[in-house]
Amino acid sequence: MRQTAPAPAIAPTFPSPVPSPTPISPPAPSQPPAAPVPSAPMRSDTSPATSGINPATAPFAPYSRPPTTEHEIAPAYNTASAQPMRAPNQIPSPRDSMAGWNMEKVLEICPKANAHPDYFRLTVHAIPSTIAVKNKWSLPLGAVIHPLAPTPRDEEPVPVVNFAPLAPVRCLRCRTYINPFVQFIDQGRRWRCNICSMSNEVPPEYYAPLDEHGFRIDLNKHPELTHGSCEIVAPSEYVIRPPQPPTYIFVIDVSPNARESGMLKTVCETIKAGLDKLPGDVRTQVGFVTFDSSVHFYSLKASLQHPQMYVVPDVNEILVPVPEDLVVNRQESRRLIDLLLDRLPTMFDASTSGTGIAVGSALHGGIALQQAVGGHLYLFTSDLPTVGGGKLPNRFDPHLGPDREYRMLDAVEEFYKKAAVACCDHHICVDVFAMAHQYVDLATLGVVAKFTGGQAYYYPEFRAQRDGEKLRAELTHCMSRFVGFEAVTRIRCSRGLEVPHFYGHFFLRSADLLSFSNVDQDKALAVEFNIDESLANQREVFVQVAVLFTMANGERRIRAHTVRIPVVSNLFDMYRFVDTQAAICLWAKTACDQMSQTSFGEIRSQFEKKLAKSLANYAAVCPNRAMPSPTGAKQLMIPDTMKYFPMYLLGLLKSPLLRAVGDMPPDQRAAAMFQVMTLPVRLLIAYAYPRLFALHSLPPEALSRDAQGTLVRPPLVRLTREKIETTGIYLLENGQQMLIWVGRQANPTLVDALLVAAPAPSPASAHDQLARHRFHQPRYALAPASHSEPAARLNALIDSLRGDWAGMTQQPLQVYHEEDEFGGVFFGFLIEDTWPNQLSYPEFLTHIHGLLGSM
Repeated sequence: MRQTAPAPAIAPTFPSPVPSPTPISPPAPSQPPAAPVPSAPMRSDTSPATSGINPATAPFAPYSRPPTTEHEIAPAYNTASAQPMRAPNQIPSPRDSMAGWNMEKVLEICPKANAHPDYFRLTVHAIPSTIAVKNKWSLPLGAVIHPLAPTPRDEEPVPVVNFAPLAPVRCLRCRTYINPFVQFIDQGRRWRCNICSMSNEVPPEYYAPLDEHGFRIDLNKHPELTHGSCEIVAPSEYVIRPPQPPTYIFVIDVSPNARESGMLKTVCETIKAGLDKLPGDVRTQVGFVTFDSSVHFYSLKASLQHPQMYVVPDVNEILVPVPEDLVVNRQESRRLIDLLLDRLPTMFDASTSGTGIAVGSALHGGIALQQAVGGHLYLFTSDLPTVGGGKLPNRFDPHLGPDREYRMLDAVEEFYKKAAVACCDHHICVDVFAMAHQYVDLATLGVVAKFTGGQAYYYPEFRAQRDGEKLRAELTHCMSRFVGFEAVTRIRCSRGLEVPHFYGHFFLRSADLLSFSNVDQDKALAVEFNIDESLANQREVFVQVAVLFTMANGERRIRAHTVRIPVVSNLFDMYRFVDTQAAICLWAKTACDQMSQTSFGEIRSQFEKKLAKSLANYAAVCPNRAMPSPTGAKQLMIPDTMKYFPMYLLGLLKSPLLRAVGDMPPDQRAAAMFQVMTLPVRLLIAYAYPRLFALHSLPPEALSRDAQGTLVRPPLVRLTREKIETTGIYLLENGQQMLIWVGRQANPTLVDALLVAAPAPSPASAHDQLARHRFHQPRYALAPASHSEPAARLNALIDSLRGDWAGMTQQPLQVYHEEDEFGGVFFGFLIEDTWPNQLSYPEFLTHIHGLLGSM
């Protein structure tokens, strides 16, 4: 347990340097002013000159909607570093000019030559020129890649390119796809690859003459030469086997726990409602497997009058009966599918099957049904696997302590690892939905999702009345989102740059080939860059990520994203181009990768030391650094591009992923690990630093529409108790969930205008009655928009906030009252305050400053 660092008796004073230039600084919109905080020796490098710094200026890290244009920075991006740079020509080059072809001209003529940051976001918009400079860089050097991200707001969809009858134009040596940064030479008859510099012939059918600047005269007809992101229609030689019908298998728990909690009924109703939303066409196929202590298969052949069930009681060796009748066409057998889903919730009420559930055996049966065609498998379980293949011991030990808690995040059963490999071989992606009333070892079950490109969802103590909305929303989204089947990804870099580490949900087939059984619009991955030789003679380097996948209609596509990264020769320039949010996101994914081998305290300590070291290195290279303070203490100088870095890092350390509490269930920690590993940057930042709005003290213009019809949002509130009033009503959201908190002295008239009484709990089983003592029973619910004018405006705000995520996440809303038993849940999101075993924001800054003294 780390003790709170004592504040220095005398806060050190230090003169401020001349402000360093900030090359990218479009006007930032207004934001809530920073609230005074206790003394901590800190200042931003762009602070005005003074004989001392009052830490009341400790930066506030707000969050708002994502930027909509390259010239706009929302509050979340209110630093030069955090701006998603769409035009790297804004970055001053270490050289004033270059001979020959002018890369800056490319960026002038093709402003979208770099991939949009929603698709490819760098942690720092520069690459060090030498290994020596790289070795001094303590912050993340890499990128967060979201290849199939939803189309960014106010952007056009990724253009589709069809080279037919030609094959896609690629470099013969490195296989890079042609992109805006290639150079056409020899009067347009050849082109030079921007990755490996090889000169390639231009196919005669692709030829066009050049203008006086060396650009093709038909440039505007070729989006692959003007856009950093494009989607290429792949020819037949890119298809290993004929397109398979999109196939979906649902493996569903029908044990007593699943029935009593309402899980089975909720799942069946949601699947039935979402069948028509499954990506596919007239070829789409579905199949069903259910399990308790036995495994059950269902023949749904269209010629039958009723579904036929086959029971496999020997769960130690699963034999699939008549597999040709168990996977059926969605349209042809729709009547029987609906009939089965209607009957399943009550079909097993009189079951006399033994105790325990055969999760692993049912999973094996589902894979057997799907192995010939691949596709997507949904696994629903309500308990720990205790019989058949893949049965797990209950290894939960509440006495492990924080130093050994990480051991419960390592998969202990090889069965699920082998199942994951089998799924990858057969192009099957698995999503796991765990709705348990006790420990289910999600860390082990989730392995099959992690290595197949899927996700693990966790609903502790699931009850349909409380959690049904969240399950329905997430399952519906999983069944309807854009997905690519049989996907592989490769990343190509300029010479001297390499990618040693990848983070995400995939299977690494070789040093640079990532296999995704399915790739969808929600999943992001991260990569780290390394310098393996000097780049001193290069002006820039390039990175291209290419994802090959099959559309639901059977068409093979290649999504390619290309970025140009300037090369800089000194450490100071690196600090000028840090993207704080992307860097925090990459660190979060490295934490997920370490969590099953390293104690959480050690991971937190590593991040704190790296931050302190980076600030110490910055102070050493800052050309305008100040003289030492009279006390001899080192200053905590923070570059303007990193002024929110400590806040976001503190939020990450206090998130469920790394929170320093000994009573967090290991399944909840595992769920956070799987979730964070795939989050894109914007969702990760909301997860680390939620958005908070005061609904009781709105400015006159708030929640109205401006001239463009855009909703005017209220100002953000800092996440500290100092800003919370007992007379207030607050709305908080973190990208994953949304809640309204009502103070005990809130205005009753406003409460009645915004909220209505929550529905009374329905009669419940003993299982539900026990759960009610452990979970929130709301007294209020959100009023519908028709209830009142304030309710209509609040609903509009909620819809607007949810719209920021473009369907990438589902956010159920809960209402908490200060006097409720669980009303204190709200304060668990106020990350600027002191928590048990964790520091407040001012204390954290003091702690980082204290680490400087040992460096």
